[in-house]
Amino acid sequence: MSAESWLMDAPGPKARRRTRIGTGIGVVLLLGFVWYAYQALEARGQLNPKIWSVWLMPEVQRIVLEGLKATLSAAGMAVLLSVILGGVLTAMRMSKYRALQWIAIGWTNFFRGVPTLVCIFAIYLSFPSLGIEISVYWALVLGELLYAGALFAEIFRAGIDAVPKGQKEAATALGISSAQIFIQVVMPQAFRWMLPLLINQVVMTLKETSLGFVIGYGELLREGRRVVEYLGAGYATPMYVMVGLTYITINVLLSVIARYVERRTRSRGTTTKVMKGHKTPAEISVPVDV
Repeated sequence: MSAESWLMDAPGPKARRRTRIGTGIGVVLLLGFVWYAYQALEARGQLNPKIWSVWLMPEVQRIVLEGLKATLSAAGMAVLLSVILGGVLTAMRMSKYRALQWIAIGWTNFFRGVPTLVCIFAIYLSFPSLGIEISVYWALVLGELLYAGALFAEIFRAGIDAVPKGQKEAATALGISSAQIFIQVVMPQAFRWMLPLLINQVVMTLKETSLGFVIGYGELLREGRRVVEYLGAGYATPMYVMVGLTYITINVLLSVIARYVERRTRSRGTTTKVMKGHKTPAEISVPVDV
């Protein structure tokens, strides 16, 4: 029996015919949209090779590169701090003290419901009123930290909870310490559960650095806008396409790295002890390498 048959019934002739019809309609609509976009751009002179040659201008490339560096710097710092904050909140959530649990729950629930832009504005506008000087860089990073930290905490908690309790009970029966259980048993399995969500959150944090545009941070989108203001509105299409393709390239690279890491973690796998005769706790499958 194939793996597909375990998940769903094989489509019959009518279902396959409906699928082909739906696919054909989708392709026709897509081609129609592409043709319409082509005609609209052509009518406005946006397909002129002279306009698109802006990509090859050294000064434009330098400005875009500076914006990319600013984006990666803010996103990298926000992700690093968010992972730390998420780990602390997860530890508080798993603590035996109810006060710490409620603080962590309240923090995550509150900031998960607050838009990132509101967090950025709150820090950027409130800190100076309290006599605290803050740069646009740190206003952006801390604003993203409040939101992303809560999401990372939920990802960590969900990943740890996804590990079957039997794995921990089996490791305890083998006499493994609590620290070793967490490092060698829980985390390797939880990481496999968390990896897609972690990469997705990193991508979201990277894209949300574009919100720095509203407070004057020189990230990729704002630098692209600066080029358009300098060269003229006629160059808006190639410049914003360039910015969009830059974001897409970075996100694709992150996805490739994620798949590579996932394959590596799966290839290392788990070690299963199999003994003849009656079963004992030592025969339970427990990951022994990280």
